[in-house]
Amino acid sequence: MTLSTTDDRTPRVGQGGAAAGVAVNAVSKAFGGAPVLREVSLTIERGEFVALLGGSGCGKTTLLRIIAGLEIADVGTVVIGGADVTGLPPYERPVNMMFQSYALFPHLTVADNIEYGLRAAGVERAERTSLVVWALRLVRLEGLGRRKPDQLSGGQRQRVALARCLVKRPSVLLLDEPMAALDRGLRDEMQRELVRIQRDVGTTFVLVTHDQDEAMSMADRIAVMDAGRIVQCGPPRVIYDQPASCFVARFVGRVNLFAGRVAAGRPGATEIATDDGLTIRARGQAALGAGSSCTAAVRPEKLLVSRLPAGLANEYHGKLEDLAYFGDVTRASIRIAGGRVVEATLGQLERSSGAPLAVGEAVVVGFDEAAPVVLTA
Repeated sequence: MTLSTTDDRTPRVGQGGAAAGVAVNAVSKAFGGAPVLREVSLTIERGEFVALLGGSGCGKTTLLRIIAGLEIADVGTVVIGGADVTGLPPYERPVNMMFQSYALFPHLTVADNIEYGLRAAGVERAERTSLVVWALRLVRLEGLGRRKPDQLSGGQRQRVALARCLVKRPSVLLLDEPMAALDRGLRDEMQRELVRIQRDVGTTFVLVTHDQDEAMSMADRIAVMDAGRIVQCGPPRVIYDQPASCFVARFVGRVNLFAGRVAAGRPGATEIATDDGLTIRARGQAALGAGSSCTAAVRPEKLLVSRLPAGLANEYHGKLEDLAYFGDVTRASIRIAGGRVVEATLGQLERSSGAPLAVGEAVVVGFDEAAPVVLTA
């Protein structure tokens, strides 16, 4: 294929197929009698970037494949762009899917790999050439159209696979852990690039990942999945700061969980007696009746570690057992009363103020009343 770099055509969503919303309605799926999805419902807005986040076996890839038409739901419907596509095969749905392996043809050039789907669809040659030039520019691979896949880096191969998906201008792009094979630095770079590209083209993106950082940094909303169900769906900040359950709190980020029962409560505040004898005071929580089982979730960055009490609503004496240095932060493990070990995150400023804390020191761990999120599930 001959490319002309002077071609300035920049097709947008709408010239091929407009970005579309997706509605999954009460979808269930079982394999060999074992349930994989259990009455899953999810609405994805047009042009939105949604991440399906969960551990292995939670059903996230099966849900993606059902949207793509690669699997058929036992029960429920899939609607894309207002049309019920539940019974349609993959090639009749306005979607494209990018897999982990990229599946590039090793004997074809980069340009020919990108062009392949257009050629199969019967697009005219001049149109194909124009679209390939646009796609190469979109993924910042101008000038590499004549190379073979084995002459590219891992990140470049990923961009070729992405260009091949987007060049057909699908209404919805489905991504099945596309960055799983990349090293950390390249993965971070490609995450930023993928978000840029999604904003540029306006296509609806649905990403499957088990990487919480990937989901948090890229998605407009995250649907957290567990055992075939969506257990919480919302913007990354809400998922992190207001988890709906202990599972979500543990899965998305690091957390200290204090299980116990409500000892006293008043409107807008709760006092919890933990199972190991601590008292946790929380503000701004829904009022729970005395004796109600609950768990206080506190993120490590909410904890203050010091040598002397700071006058916070929740303070506990303990011993610093471990310091793990991660460059931008240090994770401190402190054993407090009752034998519990809590984790605190120390930033650069905290580490540089005064004499540094040392393993074995007696310390005070504290957090204010606004720090805990009180969970009942």
